[in-house]
Amino acid sequence: MVKELSVETMQTFDLQSEINPPQVLEQIQCYPRQELSPTALNQLRYFEAKSLFTMQDYEAAEQIVLECLQYAISQRNYYILVHGSILQGLCYRSLNLTIRERPCFELALEYALQSDSIELVVSARSFYLSYLNRIHAYHQALEEEKTIADLLQRIPHSHISITAMRLISSLYMDLAKPDKVVQYLCQALLYAKDLDIPSYQLTIINNLASAYIKITDFAKAEELLKSGLDVAQTLDLQSQIVLMLFNLGNLMIAKAQYPQAIEYFDSCLEKITLFEVNSPQLLLDIYSNYSLCHWSLRDGTQALVFMDKAIEISQAGKLMDIEMLLELNKTNILIGVGDFKSAKEILNRIIKYYKKTKQIPLLLSAYKTLTSLYKTQNDFRRGLETYQIIEQITDTYIATIQSKQAEADTDKLSIRDIFFPESYHTAGRHNTQALSYGFIGKSKAHAKVLNSALLAAQHHNTTVLITGESGTGKEVIAQIIHNNSTRRNFALVPVNVPSLTTTLIESELFGHTKGAFTGAYTKNIGYFLQSDKGSIFLDEITEMPYELQSKLLRVIETSKVSAIGSSQEMCFDSRIISATNQNIQELIKAKKFRLDLYHRLNTIEIFIPPLRDRTDDIEPLIRHFVDFYAETLNKTKPFLDNSFLDTMTIYSFPGNVRELKNIIERMYILSTSPRWDAKLLCQINPLNFGTTVSTNQEHEEDIILKALIKAKGKQKDAAVLLNISEPTLHRRIVKYNLQQHTRKGS
Repeated sequence: MVKELSVETMQTFDLQSEINPPQVLEQIQCYPRQELSPTALNQLRYFEAKSLFTMQDYEAAEQIVLECLQYAISQRNYYILVHGSILQGLCYRSLNLTIRERPCFELALEYALQSDSIELVVSARSFYLSYLNRIHAYHQALEEEKTIADLLQRIPHSHISITAMRLISSLYMDLAKPDKVVQYLCQALLYAKDLDIPSYQLTIINNLASAYIKITDFAKAEELLKSGLDVAQTLDLQSQIVLMLFNLGNLMIAKAQYPQAIEYFDSCLEKITLFEVNSPQLLLDIYSNYSLCHWSLRDGTQALVFMDKAIEISQAGKLMDIEMLLELNKTNILIGVGDFKSAKEILNRIIKYYKKTKQIPLLLSAYKTLTSLYKTQNDFRRGLETYQIIEQITDTYIATIQSKQAEADTDKLSIRDIFFPESYHTAGRHNTQALSYGFIGKSKAHAKVLNSALLAAQHHNTTVLITGESGTGKEVIAQIIHNNSTRRNFALVPVNVPSLTTTLIESELFGHTKGAFTGAYTKNIGYFLQSDKGSIFLDEITEMPYELQSKLLRVIETSKVSAIGSSQEMCFDSRIISATNQNIQELIKAKKFRLDLYHRLNTIEIFIPPLRDRTDDIEPLIRHFVDFYAETLNKTKPFLDNSFLDTMTIYSFPGNVRELKNIIERMYILSTSPRWDAKLLCQINPLNFGTTVSTNQEHEEDIILKALIKAKGKQKDAAVLLNISEPTLHRRIVKYNLQQHTRKGS
C-alpha cells in the first residue's frame, strides 16, 4: 500500500531545507521511494528543490520546481502549487530574471486563495508583499500587511508565521520605520524561542540588532548580538558566529568606535579562514567596512588598500553594480588624499556606466562627487557646470518618475484584475477579454487551465498538447500561451489539420519549390517556416495521416524542414502547440497515432474540462457573449432574468462554449424582447434541465473567512457562496471581526 508524507514530516522537511539542506538531500535519497505515492514523491522533489535553492544552486532548483508544478497542477496539490510558485519566483529573482518574478508570486496567491488553507494564504501574501516591497510599491505592500497581520492571529505559531513577520519587518525597514521593525521582530523572536528553532532565533537577533542600531539604541543592540553570539558558540554554528561578529563590528562603526570595529572584523576574517566559509559577499562587506574604519581614523593609505580588495572581489564575481558603487566610494578617498587625477578618471568611467544603465540616483551621486572634486581644486567654473547638469538630470528624473508611476498604477490594476476579476456582470466585452486573457470564467477548473497556460508560456521552447472536447476553447489557450511568451512579437500560425488536402498536406506544412509538382507555379515556404521565431498551432493533430507522422516527428526533433522538390534543409525556431478532441491513448493503442510523436508533443499537457464540469463559468460566458453580440449586431442589451441564468447554468452544453455562443447569437436574432427569461429561452432553444445541491459543515467563522477570501473581499459574492443574505453575512462579519477581509475594510 502506498504511503503519503505526514503533515509533521512535511513541516520538518520544509524547515530543515532552510536550516540544514545537505541533511535533507541525504534523507530524501534514503527514503523508500517504492512505498510512496506519486504525490508524496512530488513533495519530496519540492523539498529537494528548496534545499538546492538554500545551497544557491538556483538553476537546478528552478528546473526541479518547474517539474513539481507541472505534476501538482494535474493533482491540484495546493501545497506544492503555492510553495512551488513562491520558490520559482525566488529562483528567478536570484538568477536576475526579474521579469518572471511577479507572475510566480501572483500565481502563488491565486492558488492560495483557491485553497481552504489560511496558512497557505499567509505564505503567499507574505512573499507577494516582499515582491511589492522590492519594486517599491509600498502602498500595496502596506495593504497586504494589514490583511496578513489579521490572518496571523488566526493560525497556530509556526515557521510560516515567523517568515511572514520577518518579511513584514523588511518592508518597515525600507520605509525607515524601525519601531515597527522592532515590534514584528520581537514577536517573531518569541515564536522562534517557543518553537525552539535556534537558527531562526539567531537570524532574527541579527535583524533586530540592526533595527536597534537604526534607532540608536546601541546598548540593546549590543546585548542582543552578544547573547546571540553565545548561543551560536554553544551550538557551534560557525556561519552564525561570523554574522554576529560582523554585526558587532557594524555596531561599533555606528558608535564611531572604529578600533573596536576593526577587532571584530579581524575575528570575522579569522573564522572565515579557519572554517573555510565560502561567502564572497561577506568578505566584500568586511573589506569595505575595513576601508570605512581606516578612512575614519585618517589612514587613507589603508583605506585604499581594503577598498581595492573589495573591488577585486566584485570584479571576480562580475558584480558590476557593486563594483561601480565601491569605485564611487573610492573616489571620495582619492579626493581626500589629493589624488584628483585618479579620482576624475574613475568618476568619468562611473558616470558613463550609470548613463548607460540609466541608474539616475547613482548618476547624480557621481556628479555630486565630481562637483566636490572641482570645488576642492578651486575649479569653480567646472563645478558650476557640473551642478547645472545635476539640476537638469534631477528635473528630467522627477518627470520620468511621475510618468512611470502613472503607468505602474495602470499596470497594477490590469495585473490584479487578471487574477481577481471584479465582476463579469458589468464588464464590457473588451474589458472582460482583458481580465481573463480571452479565456472567460471564474471556476477552479478555469483557473487551473489558465494558470497551466501561463506556466507553459514562461518556457518558450516547450511543446504543449491541449486536449478537450470540441468547442472548449483550445485555440484560445494556444493564443494565451503564445501571447504571454517571449515569442509574442512573432506569428502564431494556426493549422487546421483535417482541412488540409491529403495529397498536398506535406507541401502545405513543409513547403515546396516552384515546379516541384503539377500546379506548383510558385514557391511555398510552408507553415513551419512561416512560424519561424513564433509558434505553430496544429489543431486536431490526431487527424494527421499516420504515414506522415514519422516525418513530423523528425521535423520536431531536428527543427529542420525540407521542402518538396529541394534537397536543402531549412532551420526554423518555433514553439509547437497541438490540440485534439480525441482520446489520444486509444488512438495509440489502435496504431493510429505514434507513441513517440505523442511524447514529443506533450511536454506540457493541458486538459480543458467540458463546460458541464465547470458550471461556475457559464454565467460569465453568458454575460460576455451578451455584451459581444450587443456590440457586434448593434442591438440593445436585454435584461437577463434569474430564470434564464438558472436554466442555462443547469444545461449540459454538449457543444461547450461554442454552443453557448450560438445560443446567445440565436437569441439576439430570433427575439426582440428586452427581457430574456427561461420561457423565452425554451421557445427558441429546446433544452434539457437538471439540478445540483452543495452543502458545507465546517465551523461558521472559518466558513465565512474562507468565503470572503475566495470572493476577494466582495460581500455580495461571499453571500452567494454561503447561500445567505448579504445583511446576514454583514452581521456575521461584525460578530467575528472579519472587516479586514472585506473590500470596505481593506
